[in-house]
Amino acid sequence: MSASFELIRKAVHKDTDKEPDVISIEEETESSILVHDLEDGIFDKYYRICDTDVMDKDWLLKRVVITPSLAKASEQGKELWSVPVPFGEVCGVISDFIMSCIPKETYRTLNRLVLMYDDEQDFDYLQEVPIGDYIEDFDYLLDAHDLPSEHGVGITWTSDCITVIHVKNIKDASDELLRSGEITAVEQDEDVMRGIFMTIAHEFRHLQQSNPYQDESTKFLPDPELDAEDFAIGCYSRRFFIREA
Repeated sequence: MSASFELIRKAVHKDTDKEPDVISIEEETESSILVHDLEDGIFDKYYRICDTDVMDKDWLLKRVVITPSLAKASEQGKELWSVPVPFGEVCGVISDFIMSCIPKETYRTLNRLVLMYDDEQDFDYLQEVPIGDYIEDFDYLLDAHDLPSEHGVGITWTSDCITVIHVKNIKDASDELLRSGEITAVEQDEDVMRGIFMTIAHEFRHLQQSNPYQDESTKFLPDPELDAEDFAIGCYSRRFFIREA
């Protein structure tokens, strides 16, 4: 058990003793604690805080949802990448980036990371996807939350600890850069991947900001959005230091 998780466990127990009508423990194991938080006395929030010691690649991949429209776009070629790429390979690259470049404390409450492509197809698909743990399915969530907006590249449903990345919107933004001459065709695959990496890091930072048991560095921020942007840049830069090491 990591020292940070033991401190979090003690803090949660202290809060449940102090405010049992607001904070309660739904489940507790050696490596995680499921908290029920009645935010503001109105909204229910459930979040599972995990010990970073158990957050390996398998832990992460169990939380990743790839929509069929995204897998198809990747494997067809020319629509998403310059050549067809099995999305399993892309998912491996993404998970490697998360594991090596984003501190685990950032996403220790992650429930699901959804990578989507086509709004209409994916909305129908996600309605049938089981979530498990403390949320029955996406059908309920889609009634309560919006997917990323028309040009939005990512969103985090902090009340449910779910991050959604809109890869098609990332690709569309890259297409605009290509048309304006800011990048070349040779550079576009890397530009799209950079957009995916930085959007995940940005949204994971919002996940961390919403964790009441996170360290003081993400509390009382004057500009949470700017903080997330700076954090994402730092995570992406770390990728190059790791390459050179």
